[in-house]
Amino acid sequence: MTDWVLRGGLVLKHAKHTPEPLDIYIKAGRIEQMGPPGLAVPAQTKVFEAGGYLIHPGLVNAHTHGHGAVTKGLADRWNLEQLILAGSITNQERALDLLQLNAQLNAAEMLLKGCTAAFDLYAQLPVPSAEGLEAVAAGYEQSGLRVVLAPMFADQNLYQALPDLALAVGEQPTAPLAYDAVLQNIKPVLTRSYQRVQWALGPAIPLVSSDAFLADCSQLARELGILIHTHVLESPIQKRAYPQRYAGGLLQHLDRIGVLGAHWVLAHCVWLDQNDLALVAKHQAKIVHNPGSNLRLGSGIADMRDMLRHGITVGVGTDGSTSSDNQNMYEAMRLAALVSRVKTEQVDQWISAEDAFYAATEGSAACLGLKDQIGRLESGFKADLVLIDLAHINWQPLNHALRQLVYAEDATAVRHVMVDGTWVVQNQQLLRLNLVELKQKAEQARQVLQLRSQLETPAMQQFFDTVAQFCACQADHPG
Repeated sequence: MTDWVLRGGLVLKHAKHTPEPLDIYIKAGRIEQMGPPGLAVPAQTKVFEAGGYLIHPGLVNAHTHGHGAVTKGLADRWNLEQLILAGSITNQERALDLLQLNAQLNAAEMLLKGCTAAFDLYAQLPVPSAEGLEAVAAGYEQSGLRVVLAPMFADQNLYQALPDLALAVGEQPTAPLAYDAVLQNIKPVLTRSYQRVQWALGPAIPLVSSDAFLADCSQLARELGILIHTHVLESPIQKRAYPQRYAGGLLQHLDRIGVLGAHWVLAHCVWLDQNDLALVAKHQAKIVHNPGSNLRLGSGIADMRDMLRHGITVGVGTDGSTSSDNQNMYEAMRLAALVSRVKTEQVDQWISAEDAFYAATEGSAACLGLKDQIGRLESGFKADLVLIDLAHINWQPLNHALRQLVYAEDATAVRHVMVDGTWVVQNQQLLRLNLVELKQKAEQARQVLQLRSQLETPAMQQFFDTVAQFCACQADHPG
């Protein structure tokens, strides 16, 4: 591993830091020392001249779905329930090479857009397999992105959870999945070591999960020392369905059955009330705010300020490209700040640039189980960092580095990216993946899968219309 010194860059160490010119000495993949320009380093250290760049901690995407990389732009107006029910098409059973391609496309986009680590809930139909997980992990490992990879599945489906929906669309609920064999099949993979891939479990949504399934996932996660990541109270349908299914609501039920804990990461959390937030805080679970997909799917606007007020660790995510179309954490940060403005007229309660940047770096790092390892530029931390070209139009003039990162940067000024002290992007070019080949493979996949033509048949359009009408009816008649 090459040791580097980055000389003369304008360094933003973390959300509360005032940027200053510093040299960064990187040894064995970690930040060894930072100091004023001219910092003394060993003679064999390679030098990168960083003058004219803003250097900031790599952004951390705390919630994505790599399997959706080939689905961006497929749908115009659809809600969460329509997206889920389209999954048999958008995430149809795929060969191992296509599973890997999706991971690499997802990684490529994030790296080129200044994101150095991600929590990926990757789905494989019909169920996660050991071979599938290995293919996805290998794809991410090759890319250089740091990833916590969680196989996502459930033992039920939406028709079982919402029998009235099954009646509305004329579907018969299927038998629950015998999940024991799936967990046993993938368990050995969850113990395998990679340089930059770690493991978690992703029980998809409690609404489509039995208590036994959630308990067994939580038990396995505790046994292996890994995280649980799931979707919680994301859509208006879920807000209404949980009280009917569980006395007191979902969070109270998870608490009652003894699964909720500090190893749980909860995505979305749009419809949590004060009692829910108190339970999340009590168990030291973490929340990932996904403002882009919440808007895209019409799910609602989560109250990030209220989460922070309860002392909850909050990260930021893009969600998958099926639901938010891109993997741009600068956009996610900006939205996290902006959507807070419609939650209250109290200006001092709006999410600030500092709040948003902290959540997208240190908050998200904690959601990945990597607190005190990534998310800051500090001695002892892993050298995951991004160099922004200050000559770019986004930075003319430079008034306030942190605020411009959150409000003005759109990833177009990202020039160089380092993960683990190794360059993975230089001069806006991927170094470990061949973007030309990825584009060719993505186009081939598009032609083979024909996802758009499958989704736009008259029968599917009628199906989507029926689902939309059902969701609207539930909104009109919540009882």
